Amino acid sequence: MATRGRPRKSEASRKSEPVSIRLTSELRARLEAERTSADPPRTLSQEIEQRIRETFDFDKSIQKLLGGNDYHYWLLRIIAQQMVLLEYHTGRKFVKDRYTFDQVKLTINTILDCLKPAGRAAAPESLTKSGLSKAAVSEYGKRTALLALAPIQLAPSQRQTMLVLAEFVDPIAASQHLSPLLNRSVIKELNEIWLREQKPQNVSTVAGKPRRNKI
Repeated sequence: MATRGRPRKSEASRKSEPVSIRLTSELRARLEAERTSADPPRTLSQEIEQRIRETFDFDKSIQKLLGGNDYHYWLLRIIAQQMVLLEYHTGRKFVKDRYTFDQVKLTINTILDCLKPAGRAAAPESLTKSGLSKAAVSEYGKRTALLALAPIQLAPSQRQTMLVLAEFVDPIAASQHLSPLLNRSVIKELNEIWLREQKPQNVSTVAGKPRRNKI
């Protein structure tokens, strides 16, 4: 007959070993506040153990948020580190100072150029045969960037109807930090791109003047 209830843990996983630790009064007070606010409340030892366990999982959680690939995680950490260092050396925030911005952009471009694959750039068939124009395929990265920023720019005025997808950046939360920094209308730029794509393609030039071909 099957045994009901949770499977029993191994003897090794159930046993805990005493560890002596010294804490500052401030840190102990914070731990006490956290353990007593838990439901059900934890002992101080349980609170410390949980905090230590969370540190082992922290990098893995961040790595998952950044796409799951090791190179995503380490590359973005290096870029963030260099942004902080440049702001420290100039004493200015790159989102407010043009010189610092240009140096941050140069740093990021230099890092990416060092990772550039050899060979000629060729778009995959999934894009070339998707019905997109040549311009859309050649500027695919720009368009995806604008589409990523669009909900962030819209969030302050449309937060009540904004769709927030799990595992994606929350545009409402992100807009609190990024929306005030956007220096141009992303929506307007996307609209202009869309209108250009809608222009008829059956136009030829005669004597330097455009002439619409008859269909």
